[in-house]
Amino acid sequence: MAGVNATQETANATLTRILVVGDAQPIAEIWGKFHNDPKWRTDFVCHWQDAAPMLRHARYAVVLVHLGMESASELTVMRTLPATNQLVKIILFVEQSTIDQLLAAIRAHAFSYFSYPFDVSAACHMINTAAALSDWVNGIEVLSATPEYLTLRLRCAMSTADRLVQFMKEVPIELLPDELHDTAQAFRELLLNAIEHGGKLDRNQWVRVSRVRTKRTLVYHIVDPGEGFSRWDLSHAAVSHSDDPLFHVQIREALGYRAGGFGMLIARHMVDEVIYNEQGNQVILIKHVD
Repeated sequence: MAGVNATQETANATLTRILVVGDAQPIAEIWGKFHNDPKWRTDFVCHWQDAAPMLRHARYAVVLVHLGMESASELTVMRTLPATNQLVKIILFVEQSTIDQLLAAIRAHAFSYFSYPFDVSAACHMINTAAALSDWVNGIEVLSATPEYLTLRLRCAMSTADRLVQFMKEVPIELLPDELHDTAQAFRELLLNAIEHGGKLDRNQWVRVSRVRTKRTLVYHIVDPGEGFSRWDLSHAAVSHSDDPLFHVQIREALGYRAGGFGMLIARHMVDEVIYNEQGNQVILIKHVD
């Protein structure tokens, strides 16, 4: 009997653990993808105050928190989490996103943030990303924030870029779903360029991002820590080969670059304007809203 119990404890220790906090029903389709997977273990608590003791005694790969319309005050409680477990990665699910709530989530070091209707595929991808980061240190900081002018900085890591893009997608704005998707995709491509080529994927380097909302436009301003580049010497990018957008793939392989090189080309087709500074380490993305 003791041997059986020891075997069971060993099996449980190898499982990737998820803790679900709050009303689990609205996010049932999301956590159900993992609950039914034998490699994962899912635990539930109804109230946030019950989660802290569990986080002290068990290592959860990710914590899913559903906040109802009346639960915004729980974001304040989240600020105490680093003292409970410095490695905790929280993904928030809210019924309705507001800029104040989103900024509170970033400042409380939430890993990610989704509003209703929840994108199941994107949420599951973010959960897997969170679980895979064993040495996670939060890499997004708010430098200045008003509803019209938000400035942040983020560490030069691919996962940090995806997290910031998801946060920015949740800022309320008057765009059609297709326009919102295209703008987010363009922003992501330029942000990845800044992190990879400007920051060299060095987690000790930071990229600064400003999001400006005017009456008629949405503007992103990205500043990377690199030396810049010449827009007339981009043989490794698809944007330099409009007649043959796949020719750059061979050049990237010869240079030892990862697959890609479509970022600038994609961005130009998905938003209204893309403007670089002379040095090439700053870029402005503009989407007309009206």
